[in-house]
Formats: sequence, C-alpha cells, structure tokens
Amino acid sequence: MYRVKALNHYRYDTALSNVAAGYVTLILVARSTASENISWKPLLSLNKMLRIKEHLQKVASPHARINVKPPKAEMVEVHFKVKFREMPGMDKELYKKQLKQTINEYLSPWAYENSEVNFSANIEFSSIIQLIDNQSYVDYLTDFKIAQYQLDENNSIIGNAIQNLNKITPQTDFTLFIPTDSHVIEEI
Repeated sequence: MYRVKALNHYRYDTALSNVAAGYVTLILVARSTASENISWKPLLSLNKMLRIKEHLQKVASPHARINVKPPKAEMVEVHFKVKFREMPGMDKELYKKQLKQTINEYLSPWAYENSEVNFSANIEFSSIIQLIDNQSYVDYLTDFKIAQYQLDENNSIIGNAIQNLNKITPQTDFTLFIPTDSHVIEEI
C-alpha cells in the first residue's frame, strides 16, 4: 500500500449522486517501481482490497458503509512541434524520447521513484509548455495541443477526447493520469 485517499460521504457506485451520508470510499494506490509497472496502473489485487475493507469494517462505526476502490485512470496525450537547439553530436530521437519521459514524469509523478500521488489536481497547459521550453535542448515549440482520454479497467480509451481550452481537468475526485508513449512530437 502506497497511499490512500478517503472520500467522506461519497458513494462510488451510483450514477445519480455521489453524495451519500454514512458512506466512506477509500481509493487505494499500490506502490511500484517503473520497472515493475507494466500497465502503468497502481492497482492492488482484489483480494487485498477485500481484506482491507473487512478489517476496516471490524474497527469502524457500525453506521459507516465502507467502499474500497482503485483509482480511475485517464490518459493525457500532448501534441506539439519542437525546434531543438543545434549542438554538435545531437541526437534528435533521443531528445524526443527524453521529452516524452519528462512530460510523463510531470503528468504522472506517482509512476516514478520517490514522488507524490496527486488526485484530481488541475494542470495548466502553460505549466507543461514551460516545462518543455525549459529543457536545455529545446529552442522553441509551436502548435501545442492536448487530448485527454478516460480509460476503462483494461487501459482502453472510452469515448472521444475531452477538449479543454487551457487546463487538464480530471473527470473524477479519484483520477490518476497514467504515462503514455503516444505523445506526438514533431520536429521543426
């Protein structure tokens, strides 16, 4: 177990309204290293979540209804054109790979060593642009766009991209952004 987010008076399993007195929903995040994390989802096994729920029900008030759930996954795809600084011996493909890694570490810090888990935090486009522009090998970037997708349990995209004008907004209170290699980086 790496981190838990408690949502008081929150019912996870209803479409009408998530607000429900007496319900406590716990979102559990497993800790794993990037080398172990094949699907980039910080999930605990169903058995472990059930054992945690059973233990908490034993020690909690009899009036509390406890739900234990995994976080909801969303994917953010960054599209832009970049001009790299001219340097002797530069490898533009290596720079693209490094940019993807840097973007993923920024959007999904939970997936990398020694980092925090941030649920439902908005991310301004300008902060991502600044992150990219501050790399020593980047001269400038243009045509910046972002596509945000909700994912199902199998990391498959659900529906169309979510379009936002100036920030990435998680769709739930228990969303984690997962890293992706599908960022589109075109060289100018």
